[in-house]
Amino acid sequence: MKKLTIELLTAGALALGIVTSAQATPINTSPITSDYYIEHNGLYWAWASPISVQYFINNELYLPDIQDGWRFATEGEWSLRPEVSDFGTSTSFKCAASFWNSNYSHCDYNDAETGQLTYLWNGGSDEFNDLFYVRDIGQSGGGGDVPAPGALSLLGLALAGIGLARRKRS
Repeated sequence: MKKLTIELLTAGALALGIVTSAQATPINTSPITSDYYIEHNGLYWAWASPISVQYFINNELYLPDIQDGWRFATEGEWSLRPEVSDFGTSTSFKCAASFWNSNYSHCDYNDAETGQLTYLWNGGSDEFNDLFYVRDIGQSGGGGDVPAPGALSLLGLALAGIGLARRKRS
């Protein structure tokens, strides 16, 4: 019975995100604030990574949706993208790389100034392009999300299992 209780608790914890898988996680898991992105042409723009490939040396770049509401820009949105200088100066600019990279927390301003930018994951000769993600204005930046009903159901099952286990012992 003890094994069943542990399994139920583990399932509930996984469903609620209390326990995660062995996959590496981004450096910064806190909600993304406006300190890390800009507003431009009706979208929030985040400078997400100094690379545009999923795996590079010791870094894993995550899809934009690992953070609430973020996504790849469309071609049309990319054509109306902000200028690099809109993110700040070469000595002080908004970089959100720590939210999408397992080991990188920097952006390469000089690369961006020379046009090494992209809005999609690339490979080959484009791997050194800096990558941008977008989010529609008005979407929450994460944090304070309400758990999904399925997660609450699993938690309820886990608690019921604990209750049953205690009751049988009595």
